[in-house]
Amino acid sequence: MDTHPVTLREIRGQTLAWAEAIRVVKDHQAQIQELDLDGFEQVIFIGCGSTYYLSLSAAALFQSLSGVNSRAFPSSELLLYPSTVYPERGGKPYW
Repeated sequence: MDTHPVTLREIRGQTLAWAEAIRVVKDHQAQIQELDLDGFEQVIFIGCGSTYYLSLSAAALFQSLSGVNSRAFPSSELLLYPSTVYPERGGKPYW
């Protein structure tokens, strides 16, 4: 099976995908700015497959912009190994 056409279509679609992502963030800018992170030890981003890879980038960007410790995990980790996801000191995660 030749996956090249699918890959090429995905690459070519990135411009539209990023434009849509930027539009969504702008549309929700007020809600994003109102996030109350006081009392939270970390922000947890989760995803499966390609959204997990997106969560890695989102966690790094969010941490650099907010100064709040942020981590990314595969969604299954919450169910299978919750002790590896939640803050070690019993802190309150925000997700």
